[in-house]
Amino acid sequence: MMEYPEHKYKFVELEVNGVERTGLVLLDERFKNATFVYGAVRFTEDGDTATMHYEYDIIEGEIQEEHIKDFETEAGKLLVSLIEYGLKNESLIYKGGVDE
Repeated sequence: MMEYPEHKYKFVELEVNGVERTGLVLLDERFKNATFVYGAVRFTEDGDTATMHYEYDIIEGEIQEEHIKDFETEAGKLLVSLIEYGLKNESLIYKGGVDE
């Protein structure tokens, strides 16, 4: 399990619609029973500012309504860390879009 100091999580192997996927579980009491997978990730630019947009699906468990925003914030921070890790280690795969 890769860990970053500010993100405690674990990877889990699961099957989604007959396809093997790697899911994640955030190890925070508020979210610990929810397994999720990331979907599409994209970036938009406005001048010198870039914003990341991402999709996710909760595969197992649920997140209480009052914790959804916190979950999305933590999942977004983790995604940024995973992207940075992938770039640093040259293990990130770019798919689709336009490479300018």
